[in-house]
Amino acid sequence: MGNPENNGMSEPRLDLSVIMPCYNVDAYIHEALASLVAAEVGLREVIVVDDGSEDDTVSRVLEFESVLPIRLFRQKNQGAGQARNRGVLESSGEYLYFFDSDDRVTNNFLRDISELIESNCRPDVIAFSGQAFADGDYGHSLKLDYQRHVGVGGAAGEAALKAMVYSNCFYAQPCLYVVKKAHWLGASCSFPDGINEDEDVIVPMFLKAESVIVSRHIYFERRLRSGSTMTALKNLRHIHGREKNIRISLAQLSTIASNKRDIRKILRKRCEMFANAYMDLAEDLGVRPKLILLVRVAWRRRNRVLARRVRQQIWRTLGGKLNAW
Repeated sequence: MGNPENNGMSEPRLDLSVIMPCYNVDAYIHEALASLVAAEVGLREVIVVDDGSEDDTVSRVLEFESVLPIRLFRQKNQGAGQARNRGVLESSGEYLYFFDSDDRVTNNFLRDISELIESNCRPDVIAFSGQAFADGDYGHSLKLDYQRHVGVGGAAGEAALKAMVYSNCFYAQPCLYVVKKAHWLGASCSFPDGINEDEDVIVPMFLKAESVIVSRHIYFERRLRSGSTMTALKNLRHIHGREKNIRISLAQLSTIASNKRDIRKILRKRCEMFANAYMDLAEDLGVRPKLILLVRVAWRRRNRVLARRVRQQIWRTLGGKLNAW
């Protein structure tokens, strides 16, 4: 549904495909799309993939057909990751932007991204800052900061990744990046199923990038609301998501040459982060973790604190029958 052309708008200044997965967000998607209209820069298309909504989400999207180049696709519920993958397959723009349907972009987002692309020889990836805002019914203590503390101009992906990690401002959320479609496909990036799927694609996106721009400017605004994936009560899906994060990070680590010590260190640290989150969830939900997976992380990381926690987990799980580990 929807016209793939520019729906009466001027010729697009920015060859960008905005990819927006959505599911039961009729209360929020109007504000997200309105923020693209307010940016006042023509873009190639807004690909909305409705992931089996049961409310009025689709009707809210169709209200924007006259002011945005909307392309609407509907599918049975498969999760945000698969909806984004569908959007990539349907896209025709030179660049991709993954935009969640309950968030906002700033008024200068499209204009500034266009200028960054043109003035930096069309880089593979553009990273930028974001900020969070609380919805009216938000009652959680969770607070998020997406501020970049470092600016990078035209560096290779590995160098940009190290600069952000060492400055404590690397974030896996895809809404904080604009990526060239040819690079995304060339790096074999694809969102896996499940929760926390973002964590598994952003690092590979950087490792294979030849040119990356990192901007300190804020262009993205994340809505904190009750009932979202981030604030929902944790369940087995979250356990499986963290387990998958560990497995994929270990696989990524195995592909990195031994002489790339900084990158290997970053990946080992991510394995540790995922393992700790995995154990936290397992303890909170009373689920037995997969010990072999934790042992693999502890062996790779060789961190005493992590090793001690894994050893304690083994003792709890096996009933204290081991004499030593």
